Amino acid sequence: MAQVGKIEFTSDELDQTRELLVYTPAFYDEYPLVNYDVIFMFDCNSREFLNFITSSVSFMSGGNKKYIVVGIIPTFIDSLNYGRNNDLLPLPVNVEEKDYFGGGGYYGNRDKFMNYLKNEIIPYIDANYRTGPRRIGIGPSLSASVSFTALRTISGYRTILNSIPIHSRRRDIGVHSPTV
Repeated sequence: MAQVGKIEFTSDELDQTRELLVYTPAFYDEYPLVNYDVIFMFDCNSREFLNFITSSVSFMSGGNKKYIVVGIIPTFIDSLNYGRNNDLLPLPVNVEEKDYFGGGGYYGNRDKFMNYLKNEIIPYIDANYRTGPRRIGIGPSLSASVSFTALRTISGYRTILNSIPIHSRRRDIGVHSPTV
């Protein structure tokens, strides 16, 4: 049977404790000589996000391809005014800080987040699970930018799959549903 575990992970790169969800496919324990490619899902806000990815991948492959899926749970630390955008956005360049994603300082830590992925999460998963050579990044919305950055900067990060829906009630940006 497929299993999902929650791991509390202390990061030296971020100087924070984070959580990961790790899905191993059915029969993972029964076949100890089989390695699995890894899907990293950024912005994995809930178990339902992880379930959506694992079931979609199974459906699209006809059940023939199995993966380990790592859900990277975003964080919000109220005392530090630190949220997911800090992880996903670089420091502003050629833009006034007050105009950069609404100001407020929710940006600028993407380099450390990429180091967290490259130097801590990937080695941890490789050391504790039977991983194959391919790593796939899935990032909804703004976290898709992290997947693209990983593709450019992390060795062995060969394949990328991104979902970039933008939802807004404003009609001048993003995708919206017509009013009935």
